[in-house]
Amino acid sequence: MSDVYYALITVGMLVSVSKIIGVAFERIGINHIVGEILGGMIMGPYAAGLLINTLLYRFIGFNLIDINDYVLAISDIALIFLIFSSGVGEGFAPLRRSGGKGLVVAVGGAAVPFMAAYYYYFMEIHDIKAAMLLGATFMATSTAVVVKLLDNVENRNVWELIYNAVVLDDVVGIVSLAVVLTLATASHVSIRLAIETAVALVAVWTAMLVASLMIIPRAMNAIKRPELIESSSLAAAFAMSGISVMVGLSPVVGAYLAGISVGESLVKERARSFSQTLESSLGPLFFATLGAEVPLQEFLNPSIDLGVLIVTSIAVATKALGAMMFSLPFTRKPRDSALIGAMMIPRGEVGLVIAATGYSMGIITPQLYSETVLMIMATTLLGPLLAPNRRGHP
Repeated sequence: MSDVYYALITVGMLVSVSKIIGVAFERIGINHIVGEILGGMIMGPYAAGLLINTLLYRFIGFNLIDINDYVLAISDIALIFLIFSSGVGEGFAPLRRSGGKGLVVAVGGAAVPFMAAYYYYFMEIHDIKAAMLLGATFMATSTAVVVKLLDNVENRNVWELIYNAVVLDDVVGIVSLAVVLTLATASHVSIRLAIETAVALVAVWTAMLVASLMIIPRAMNAIKRPELIESSSLAAAFAMSGISVMVGLSPVVGAYLAGISVGESLVKERARSFSQTLESSLGPLFFATLGAEVPLQEFLNPSIDLGVLIVTSIAVATKALGAMMFSLPFTRKPRDSALIGAMMIPRGEVGLVIAATGYSMGIITPQLYSETVLMIMATTLLGPLLAPNRRGHP
């Protein structure tokens, strides 16, 4: 049997268990994302999955629970659905109204943790390149986690500020990765080279935004047969995600741009209903996969445990502080700014990409890589626990 079908078995088990635990957590007042991540950790290849594989391998000849490339690919598709769905639901209006404010919060909320992490790592390992890359992993908030948490934010102004901050935060994170990699691979550190790299990527993102808003709504409005709306929406989401990767951005950025563009069309309601159905079906897989990838055996290493505790504390405190400080001039209410700070704590997709890139290049050591992955997972769990859990979309 092909590895693809083995992957489908893994996907089915992860989705089922994570969804059940997520629903159970919601009933006791804990955000379902926490349950879905923990469900993945439980069923993953480092916990119950390991026991299942050990018991059944001699009978079936393959590992029933295996996070292989096929599972990761399906998980990435689930992430695209999740971000695309949020974009369709809101359109371009929130970005138009408060995109500038969101950018300030995104940049400020990324700069503070980067500087703190860079200083900490440089003092620990005395390696500028590694310190820059590790600092960059502290910057980007998990778009997927925050988009789901926004369901519980009732204040519309705060909701829009968080929404814009988190989607622009992804762009800031990718631009920072490109700048850091450029500096890390250059023969000497050049401020001019860093600025040129950042400006180029921002220009690409702006061009994609303008082009998608000009083309996609018109194309969707031209559809005469209702049954083509769903497939056209999927085509837009996948195409924009692929283009984003081709130009050096995250697929999340492309999915978001496709979503807000479809959200500006006349068929947005049908597209939103369809995308929400897909997202609710496959969405838990993304969070379950995050949990399943946590290398639980690393917790047996006391030195890594101490390192994870330190860097997680830095990540939580600096992200919350940075987002809170830079949002306060807009909210003018410490309580609302504190909520924004708490909501921006979860790290995720971009941070994992940065850590994996640094590890594959030999810049980040295995121990530092493990610490970083565990830090990202810890903040992903802490964010939903600290965020509000009342129902009601603004």
